Amino acid sequence: QWLLACRLPAGNNSAAVLARWDRGTLGDFVERMNTTGRELDMTSTTYTDPSGLDDKTVSTADDQVRMFLAAMKVSAFAAIVGMSSASLPVQTRPRATPSLSATVRSRPRATLATKLS
Repeated sequence: QWLLACRLPAGNNSAAVLARWDRGTLGDFVERMNTTGRELDMTSTTYTDPSGLDDKTVSTADDQVRMFLAAMKVSAFAAIVGMSSASLPVQTRPRATPSLSATVRSRPRATLATKLS
């Protein structure tokens, strides 16, 4: 569900949750992102955060295509990319952990449904 949430607008908080789950810290995850980029011969890319949205992240279209083609070999990723819509459960009360957004969080027993582009 967190991977799917990364496809939502403002899903960068989901990327941070996944990064901590995978590597323990954001820094360790970003280091792994850059190592993987070098392994994929992404010579013009430096990631500085898990979402890739930080102003200091740099890349090229060619490098991003390399990353995308490699990611599409992961069946879970390919399945999510292939979805035209999705529903995610929404937490009904605020917690200390990152969530989708305060506005959807406030709806009890809500489901967030969105068209994925």
